[in-house]
Amino acid sequence: MKPILITIGFITLFSIAKAQQPDTAYRKLYTPVNQEARYRGGDAAFFKFFLKNFKYPKIGESYFGKIIIEFTIEKDGSITDIHVSPKLPDELNAEIIRVMKLSPKWSPRILDGRPKTIAWKVPINLEPGMSQ
Repeated sequence: MKPILITIGFITLFSIAKAQQPDTAYRKLYTPVNQEARYRGGDAAFFKFFLKNFKYPKIGESYFGKIIIEFTIEKDGSITDIHVSPKLPDELNAEIIRVMKLSPKWSPRILDGRPKTIAWKVPINLEPGMSQ
């Protein structure tokens, strides 16, 4: 009698343990989608867009070096709250902001399958002959 009870106990234990494994169909439905924000087409496409549209203002032609363009990528991919650092001459700063406002929508950041607003920074090296 004891061996039968032990066998039934093991069968019950293994069927409970098996029943607690997550269903693979459920996992496929719930898998969260995550993606970083990015310019559609990637970094190379962004820099091509920037160079095509950027025109050095007369007063800014003597400024060369690394700048950081800071902005917000909204849930819909639009660009808002654009700032440039370090402090540049007003005309040069305005030109960089003008070009960024021309930018097509970016792919927004996706967390758990939902778009999220995110602050973003892009470094740019201003160089002689950069303006077309």
